[in-house]
Amino acid sequence: ALQAEADASDEHGDDEERFVIGGKYIFHYDENVRLSFMNEVIDISSYGAESESDVTAINWGAQFSYYNWRIGGTYTDYLQDHEEADEENNGRFAQDSAGYFWDFGLGLEVGYRKVKEVGEDEDSEGPGISLSYIYEF
Repeated sequence: ALQAEADASDEHGDDEERFVIGGKYIFHYDENVRLSFMNEVIDISSYGAESESDVTAINWGAQFSYYNWRIGGTYTDYLQDHEEADEENNGRFAQDSAGYFWDFGLGLEVGYRKVKEVGEDEDSEGPGISLSYIYEF
């Protein structure tokens, strides 16, 4: 993806360029039991149209499905690559969730996440809930 610097920008940076590659593997034990793994790498140069501000995000995830029940989680590292970056300023995101998905398309999940934003000193964390509906046509 390519995002040009905004015309109204006070600072003249570079165009932001992104590249994403990922993969997912699903192991089917039988039609009701599955285990899936995923990995994704996102490379962003000139993040936010700022020159010399590059970020790489590496995302790992896994999910176990047993009939209509699902449990899983993800972990993401945000790695900065510029002159002022150090390991302490990198970010990370971790979340775990469990839920039930009815055959008619309704899903309910509860989870917990812990986040360290890029450049921040403190972690933030807390529970969450997701209600979804999938309609296939």
